[in-house]
Amino acid sequence: MAGFPNDQTNPNAAAPVWLAGSNPLNLTTSIFDQVKTGPGVFSGLVVGTAGTTSALKAYDGISSIVTMTLAAPGVISWTGHPFVAGDAVVFTTTGALPTGLTAGTTYYVSTVGLTANAFSVADTKAHALAGTNTITTSGSQSGVQNAWDVTLPIGTFSTAAQANLPFGTNGVLFQNGLIVSATDGGGAANLTILYR
Repeated sequence: MAGFPNDQTNPNAAAPVWLAGSNPLNLTTSIFDQVKTGPGVFSGLVVGTAGTTSALKAYDGISSIVTMTLAAPGVISWTGHPFVAGDAVVFTTTGALPTGLTAGTTYYVSTVGLTANAFSVADTKAHALAGTNTITTSGSQSGVQNAWDVTLPIGTFSTAAQANLPFGTNGVLFQNGLIVSATDGGGAANLTILYR
């Protein structure tokens, strides 16, 4: 990558890169992060300090803060969401998700209640497409709820096994944005994600 990298806090910059000492570097907890929005190229992954079976998954997708109802089925509101029936979505929270949903679990957008600004989810893609096993949400919730479009995986990489993983001169193209899911395996991993 030519020139100086831009600060990671500006994911729309021309040639951004995660800088040493920044999140998600020195990984000690599992995270989801929207590294870049819009089209770009995933250029490579460098692991300065291998973690204990830590893993990183990359997706071509976008994320958003969402609201959720406590209902049968539960309805997730995301204005202008990108989903069609059968697409994969993961939820995270700064507090607690409603009963029926588990943070980090992959769910599938159901045909039930699917509109331009809202959707419900099922436990499998087959159930989502059939409009069955749609998740009921109940109990209470707290914190900020986030939804992550994980329909289009780019790849899965092990920090213990792959210390330096370039993707050649062309890299891997993504159209919607770059999401990374980093899973801590018990040891801190110093990760650098290169993209443009």
